Amino acid sequence: MGSTAFFARMEVITRRAGPRDVPRMLELVQELAAFERAPNEVTVTEEQMREAGFGNDPVWVGWVAEVEGRVQGMAVCYERYSTWKGRRLYLEDIIVTEAARGGRIGEKLFRECAAYAVERTTAACSGRCSIGTPTRSGSMTASALSIPRNG
Repeated sequence: MGSTAFFARMEVITRRAGPRDVPRMLELVQELAAFERAPNEVTVTEEQMREAGFGNDPVWVGWVAEVEGRVQGMAVCYERYSTWKGRRLYLEDIIVTEAARGGRIGEKLFRECAAYAVERTTAACSGRCSIGTPTRSGSMTASALSIPRNG
């Protein structure tokens, strides 16, 4: 059985990221950078990432997806303001580790971001998907995402 079939059958738990998740989240970011052939471009440290997400003035919010207690994917969003559209939640990245792709983990993480946008009455959730959106040929695509809020 391939890893995709394995992860597709496993229970995926999505939850808000916490400070304890930062080391694994940074590993996923480094995996993305290696995939993008830019491993030396990641300069953020665990401490900087933790402070930016969970310090006194957090600038990002995130979710993780766990399978059997191990984080296999993450999503990171931040709020910005458009003078034309108002508040917007920007999806910076959805990253799913290579072995877990194909199990709809990216979709589950995206739904968490969209629900958060609606909960915050943000006008929309927009951004790009980085890893976890494979095409049928196996290549990766960047997708524009926009979820209008209800009401």
